[in-house]
Amino acid sequence: MDSSTANQITTPGNQNFFLSPQFPMQRQYEALRAYLLEEEPSADVARRFGYSPGAFRVLCYQFRHDPQKRASFFRLPQRGPQSSPARDRVRDLAVAMRKRNLSVYDMQRELAAAGHTISVNSLTVLLREEGFSRLPRRADEERPMTVKPEVAHAPMCAVWICPPVPSVPFGRTIPVCALAGSHRSAGHRHRRALAEFADDSRRSGRPQSPGPETQRRRA
Repeated sequence: MDSSTANQITTPGNQNFFLSPQFPMQRQYEALRAYLLEEEPSADVARRFGYSPGAFRVLCYQFRHDPQKRASFFRLPQRGPQSSPARDRVRDLAVAMRKRNLSVYDMQRELAAAGHTISVNSLTVLLREEGFSRLPRRADEERPMTVKPEVAHAPMCAVWICPPVPSVPFGRTIPVCALAGSHRSAGHRHRRALAEFADDSRRSGRPQSPGPETQRRRA
């Protein structure tokens, strides 16, 4: 390795990380290493790393006689739980269902019917943990028989047909309640009112208003 590459690797900033540690545990480690491995004098090491002579002797004693002190410098990272209660409860059932060539959606449906609630993602992780690969795309005849929902039809709308309005004599008015479509009308009320008007016109002998056909013929 040439000197230019070596100088780029051992920059003063990198050296200071080891020579002037900022964290307490790293400072203890570097001080013990300088004294026990590099065999520097105890007083020089204590002064360089900011310890009093007595405090540094206590640190060396703890390192020699306390295994937990030595283990505290390098701790294993804490990992999350590798098992899930939701998956473990249905693991055997899920494995048996996959052997029946069921998909995760079919499995979720059968487990829900048996009283086990689990998501599709959890079932996917469970099957991966058990070494199963994804199912190939299946034809319709290869899928399990399931009850398909019925197609909902739109309800039939009721249509109200207005009854025909008889001819009304000239000079007579029809009450609002007798008009079809009025907010005050009811079927039997306006039919009865129109029938009464027709009877009155026949009894009185008054001419009735001509209908549209009669008016067109006269024109």
